[in-house]
Amino acid sequence: MANMCREAVAHFRGRGGGILINTSSQVAHRGHSHPAGIQYAASKGAIKAMSQSIARGFARDGVLVYILAPGVTQGKMSEDFASRLPGGRDVVSASLIMDEWADPKNIGDIAAFLATGKAKHATGTTIDITSASYVR
Repeated sequence: MANMCREAVAHFRGRGGGILINTSSQVAHRGHSHPAGIQYAASKGAIKAMSQSIARGFARDGVLVYILAPGVTQGKMSEDFASRLPGGRDVVSASLIMDEWADPKNIGDIAAFLATGKAKHATGTTIDITSASYVR
């Protein structure tokens, strides 16, 4: 991820700007609820910090960076994770049930809007997509 961002920044600076949209996770700022997820949380925190650093360091060059931080998202990976938990998917978090898991299409819609460049002054922002299971 860092190597790709480095290449993208160099490319964008050479052409007067561009937009990076990086995917982190809600665990980047709230931690993981399962001990086996410590490394995952750390990696997502690194993506968030790297993206914010790029935003701060290259905004004057027209490089815009946004961080998407979804919670549990509908899909095979979340179903597999939930199936390994005692109590199954209904205990993924105290306030989150399957019907509240984020729809990947909605995450894509948010990314598509950010890619338009209409949120220029939100560069460096983390957008939580958590169905209100996490609100800051």
